[in-house]
Amino acid sequence: MKYLDLSFTIGNNKFNDDALIDSWARESIMQLKGTGIISGRTDNKFDPYGISTRAEVAAVLRRLIEYILK
Repeated sequence: MKYLDLSFTIGNNKFNDDALIDSWARESIMQLKGTGIISGRTDNKFDPYGISTRAEVAAVLRRLIEYILK
């Protein structure tokens, strides 16, 4: 996304399990949350060590493509 020079918004709202997100990934995850590309799971959790379903990955990829094409 940096290659395409897309702008990001980092919102103030964090995930309830934000402390579990590794430091090297936290900024990118918050950027994707700010754009609406990712929204997390129930109870406002990101679940960084969980396993994503095909449906979740497909939804993220769809929102990413829609964001790029705007």
